[in-house]
Amino acid sequence: MVIEVERKFVLGLDTERRLRAAGGQPRGGRSFLDRYYDTEQRALTRADHWLRNRSGRWQLKSPTAAAPAPGENPAPGTAPGTGENRAPGTAPGTGPGMGETSAPGTRTGAGTTSGEAPGPGIAPGAAPTPGTSPGRGGGATRYRETETEAEIMAVLRELLPGLVDTGLVDTGLVDTGRTGDIERLVSARWLREFAAIHTRRSSWQLPGGVTVDLDQTDFGHRLGEIEVTVAREDQVPAALCRIQAVAQELGVGDGESIPGKLHVFLEKFRPDHYRELREAGVL
Repeated sequence: MVIEVERKFVLGLDTERRLRAAGGQPRGGRSFLDRYYDTEQRALTRADHWLRNRSGRWQLKSPTAAAPAPGENPAPGTAPGTGENRAPGTAPGTGPGMGETSAPGTRTGAGTTSGEAPGPGIAPGAAPTPGTSPGRGGGATRYRETETEAEIMAVLRELLPGLVDTGLVDTGLVDTGRTGDIERLVSARWLREFAAIHTRRSSWQLPGGVTVDLDQTDFGHRLGEIEVTVAREDQVPAALCRIQAVAQELGVGDGESIPGKLHVFLEKFRPDHYRELREAGVL
């Protein structure tokens, strides 16, 4: 498992010049297509879980405990690196791909349709209380990114109560390593695509293990992302400090906020889904 700590920012006319001045080295560009899936009842996204297929590779982002931002103290009785405090001025809308004023996300490891087949319900207690998405805290997001199908299915079976009863999945998937179960759920319309986003990305490497990605989507949204990966939750505050230092070199203001790609996509093209997640406190 690695933890991906990130902060999104508005691209400026001088962003690349500032990257070079900060010691950044271009790492080239690439394009990829993200297709996001959920149940008919939106059980995954309402629980702040984000299942996507990125250019043929399945990934599931699920929230982890949030750590306090640099300079913040954990709540009484909260272990360091697991506080749920949220930095003043942090805007809502900070799920994976959603956007945040200062950010992190975590990973371990990578057109709505409708129909009559019922999807699985959400596990009791899985939906976050409004304004308290477990992937957010301290002005940051924490998401575990799982990329093996066995591990993804283990999470889905726990989150979606009726999944095993369908007979569509292998109950021993983690032990047998069987693949294709997610595709079977898509084919049976238990999982339905609700977003498809094509992104062109150029990446830069900075000293201290900092990566900066500059993204352009097929629907016109542009944003940058400062990223550091660490191995443990207790390393997140130090990573945030490194990100904050780079943000200052790039001229990114402390209160600057930009919505992420998926946030903008939902608001533009799936307003009902967007409104439901806002009301649930996920966005």
